[in-house]
Amino acid sequence: MGKGRFIKSAERACSSKAKYDSAEEAETASERRYGSYRCPVCHHFHLTSRAIPARPAPSNSSEPARPKLAELDWSALQNPRAKRPPSQRTGPEPVVVVETAPKIPVEPKSDWRAAVVLRAPGKDHRALLNLDGRMVKSTRCDRELRLVMGQAVWVTGSPHPTIVSVRTQASESPEPDS
Repeated sequence: MGKGRFIKSAERACSSKAKYDSAEEAETASERRYGSYRCPVCHHFHLTSRAIPARPAPSNSSEPARPKLAELDWSALQNPRAKRPPSQRTGPEPVVVVETAPKIPVEPKSDWRAAVVLRAPGKDHRALLNLDGRMVKSTRCDRELRLVMGQAVWVTGSPHPTIVSVRTQASESPEPDS
């Protein structure tokens, strides 16, 4: 780093700082929080970036000493409600279980075909079905069906069958309408 480079950067730094005629004037302007130094470029005084350690207050000052934070009364900021003892505390609110009406077996119609769910509906809400020995994707399923793998269902339509109902023991075999 050449000498000329230092002088240019020092001049730029000096031009952005406040200039004081004496060290006392600089320290008074900063309320005695920072020190001062004489600038080699402009020969004025500038403030340092380092804080001066706190000096003890003179004992003859007329200003009363301030209390420390630990000595202050913080009771007004605390929660006014006292905590209940552990014996009176309650747990989370009880969960109310809503019972649905019992599912009545659906009578299958003649155009319905039996299928088995190979994979439950994913992000696309379509289930993978085994229909007549072939793997096919269904159309979008209702969330109310709650399909799981291995579940037997009734479907209608082709090439992407629509799941009509879940098969139950009472509705195992569809009888054709005559």
